[in-house]
Amino acid sequence: QMLIREIHFQKFPAEWSNDHEAVRVAADNLANQSSDWFEDRTAATLEQLGFDGVTSLEVIAFDDTRDRVPPEVGEMDFVGYSRRDKLLLVADAKMVLPRTEPRGFRDDRSAFTKGRKSYEAKLANKVGWVRENMDLICNYLCQETDLDLPLDVERVAGVLVTCFPTYAQFFTKQFPCSSLTNLVLDYEAHGKWPYS
Repeated sequence: QMLIREIHFQKFPAEWSNDHEAVRVAADNLANQSSDWFEDRTAATLEQLGFDGVTSLEVIAFDDTRDRVPPEVGEMDFVGYSRRDKLLLVADAKMVLPRTEPRGFRDDRSAFTKGRKSYEAKLANKVGWVRENMDLICNYLCQETDLDLPLDVERVAGVLVTCFPTYAQFFTKQFPCSSLTNLVLDYEAHGKWPYS
């Protein structure tokens, strides 16, 4: 519990002396590993829900070509297609600290929704790029998964997936924001992609 909730966010017991360089480096490595773990867990869960996809998408390589996702769009944690939902999904996994105090609520709301660098704005760039490059993405998904062309895509959607529930989920307007657990429960309750 402490490793996930505290050390990932650089919160140490006082006796660990977080001013010490070795502790900082080890904590940075652990934070990166826990973020990678959560991205992998998110992808595995989406695959269990019926999405065939790819993770950490920043280079799209075919036998004779290699395209890079533009830096202003950034790496995509998960891009996948659901045959059942006819949905192309871009999921951003966010390992955020669960907060219960007003200042934390404000900080989360700001990080998720305020400005061009908010999580929601970054996801909007990714979803927009996927829409503009749908043929490229569909071809790549078919190369990397068990999918076959043509994909019957009725909709492209985005979702912000968090490890823990966050107050920010009540303020995102463009995309749903859900903890991974709630995403699964919502999907199971609806029997399909639960968000419009």
